[in-house]
Amino acid sequence: MAIAAIVVVLFAVRATRTVPHDAARAAARPVPVPEIATRSLSIVVRGHPLESGPPPSEFIGPYMDMLRWELARYPAGALGTLQLQQIVVCDKLTSGGVSFDAMADWDAHILYLTALDLAHEDNHARVVVHHEAFHLLDQAQTGNLADDAAWTALNEAGFNYGSGGDSMRQLGAGDVGSSGRAGFVSAYATTGVDEDKAETYGHLMIDRTWVLRQAARDPALARKLGVLKQRLNGYVRGWGDKLGV
Repeated sequence: MAIAAIVVVLFAVRATRTVPHDAARAAARPVPVPEIATRSLSIVVRGHPLESGPPPSEFIGPYMDMLRWELARYPAGALGTLQLQQIVVCDKLTSGGVSFDAMADWDAHILYLTALDLAHEDNHARVVVHHEAFHLLDQAQTGNLADDAAWTALNEAGFNYGSGGDSMRQLGAGDVGSSGRAGFVSAYATTGVDEDKAETYGHLMIDRTWVLRQAARDPALARKLGVLKQRLNGYVRGWGDKLGV
């Protein structure tokens, strides 16, 4: 979803599957990004106020371990294609009274993330990281992540996207398998082509078994995975192949 077509936000949608996490292994692997900071915020992003407090002390350690682990899964050179310069981890983000879990500001090359409670939202927090990373990648490589006729053509005949991520804020909209519609990994993915691409990638990274099993009986989703693989391989050699699609 976009605020004035400038920044992308992912609202508090939830996923249910838990991904094994080994904090010691995560800490031992390199963090291939320029900077990860923790702080409160009171800034303006392209005319829109963005507010947040510092991340809760009880969440920050496990969240940072998770974040480093997920970023370390990217192949060499992949994070450079996002043009990401900084990640800011904070408390719940708000803009105009609306609360959400992440914001990607691709003009400033900054990703803002809420330090979620991994005891209850581990899988969701991981999907958010990759979802927002894909928004940055999409914008950096195409210049217009919300205009993708080739991807839209992969949908079943007669389908029209919704009114953007802002139109679907209900709890559970981002759960894998929540759409009940061919070609989509979640209900949230049906809101716009930009969200569809980011959700497909995010859930492939975290819910790979479900996504591949579904694609085996869903031609529209299988087509999307094929295009996603091709595009990722075009950005970094072998990137799409490593996803096992």
